[in-house]
This record gives sequence, structure tokens and C-alpha cells, in this order.
Amino acid sequence: VAARLQGLGFDVCAIRSPTVPKGAERLRLSLTLNPDDAALVAVFAALQETTQ
Repeated sequence: VAARLQGLGFDVCAIRSPTVPKGAERLRLSLTLNPDDAALVAVFAALQETTQ
């Protein structure tokens, strides 16, 4: 998921075991100080598409 979102131009990192417990992997999203609405809609739409 992180690699796909990175390929779309978003700053996303996978947080994996052993940093978090196995089975509890997460994504870290980095946003700018003042993201516009379009950027937020785009990242969440891409996240939804990627995880379906």
C-alpha cells in the first residue's frame, strides 16, 4: 500500500514489525502545514482505492 501511494506522489511510509506488533502494521502519512482540500481528498481517495 505504501509503495503504491508513494508511486502516486504521496509521502507515505510503512510502519512494520518490530516497530509495531506483528499484525498491527500501519501507514505514516506526512502532510504539509497547510494542505488544501483537494490534496486531502486526493490522498484519501487514493488510500481507499489502494486498499479495496
